[in-house]
Amino acid sequence: MKDRLTRLYTIFYHGIDAMYYPVNRLKLDTRRDIERRLPYIVKRFSREYTVKFLGVKKLDPKRLHSTETGLESDKLGLVLKAVLYEGYEAPVIVILGAGGRLYIYDGHHRSKVNLWLDKLVEAFLIEVRGYKPRIAIPLSKTPVINPPYSPPEPILTWKHMVNIIWFLESRHNILARVWREEIDIEELYATQLIVRYNKRLISKEIPPVLVYYYDNKYYVIDGHNRVCAALASGKKRIESIVFTLNREIGLVKTSEALGRPRFNKQYCKL
Repeated sequence: MKDRLTRLYTIFYHGIDAMYYPVNRLKLDTRRDIERRLPYIVKRFSREYTVKFLGVKKLDPKRLHSTETGLESDKLGLVLKAVLYEGYEAPVIVILGAGGRLYIYDGHHRSKVNLWLDKLVEAFLIEVRGYKPRIAIPLSKTPVINPPYSPPEPILTWKHMVNIIWFLESRHNILARVWREEIDIEELYATQLIVRYNKRLISKEIPPVLVYYYDNKYYVIDGHNRVCAALASGKKRIESIVFTLNREIGLVKTSEALGRPRFNKQYCKL
């Protein structure tokens, strides 16, 4: 029963091709992978439409439409991590279809990360004027979903962070702006009152924390334990994934109601 549900999920979110061309979901495509895939895609569309390859273009991801019903949270987190910390870059494949709309054919997660980072996306652009996909959702409105798979442990933190960003983004109907920043721990405001951090984190590599930026202040949304562990290990600064909607959100109000607690030895009970 579980295998059947997984197959149905794969078809629904990735299309029937995914059943015949299985791939490792969490494998990051290289430029070469995409270049090899391109002729197959052109050939496939050529069976029904007049196709013209327009070359490599820089596109605004705000103009792109998703042809999938959802973006997978673990894969989105993996791509975000790779782009911000590993210099990962790979083009996407976009179809210029009916009505002059731009449809993502390959590279939804890479496109979403570029949308969050407010960067143009490099795309192999194919003109297929008669093409109109069954699913066409503005990329900015495409939901983030949790697939029925268990990601490796290091991905869980990133999966959780992108889920939070998407939740707040969709709740306020505002596109989030995301970036990486190393922040002085003393500049961070807590959004919860009590923290009992895990001392085992001190001896491990601490993943970035998720921080909300508003009114020139930094509020920790996810990772209070990690901040306290970093403080306990003697660190003055911590790697952070920062995002903003340029408006006050509920957790900012919560921090204000708590008196905007700062991260120090007293707060972390060191």
